[in-house]
Amino acid sequence: MAKQYLLDLAACVIVFAVAAVALDLLVSYAGLTSFGHAAFVGLGAYAVEFLSAQGIDDALVSLPVAIAVSMLFTWLTGIVCLRTRGAYFIRITLAFGQMICFVATSLAPYGGDNGLTIAARNTVAGLPLLKHDRAFYYVALICALATYLFCRALVASRFGPLLVLVVLFACGGLIGLSARLWRWFDHA
Repeated sequence: MAKQYLLDLAACVIVFAVAAVALDLLVSYAGLTSFGHAAFVGLGAYAVEFLSAQGIDDALVSLPVAIAVSMLFTWLTGIVCLRTRGAYFIRITLAFGQMICFVATSLAPYGGDNGLTIAARNTVAGLPLLKHDRAFYYVALICALATYLFCRALVASRFGPLLVLVVLFACGGLIGLSARLWRWFDHA
């Protein structure tokens, strides 16, 4: 029983580590302190649950839909949020995050105040590859490592220093680059 608990706990930590790596990229390199970052993860989870309630439980369908829903919300909020800076950016991202939280708690069929509970794990191409906790742990670990390596490669590429130059030092206009466009790209 203790091993099962530790395995579940480690899998949850790894899933949240993926969000933390993305938030680190946003805060450290783009200088955008966002308090609404959890809304992106939550919207993806609710998209998976909505598909599961409709009988669609294949990860090859639900994962792209979850990513698309999160990216659409990011794009829409980015249009508004990235017009602000500093404390105003923090406040408006917190406001969008709270709006999503209030909408999620009002959805009684999907848990309401008790939160979201997904009944079963998704299949992959109809096969129950993620059914066992150990398999889910290793898949989550591989995804977390891939996310970390992608962000590290992104920062080490030509894009990383350019992002710091354009966004943090606000001198992109001197070389013909739009700081708002680069901040929006990193926000997304």
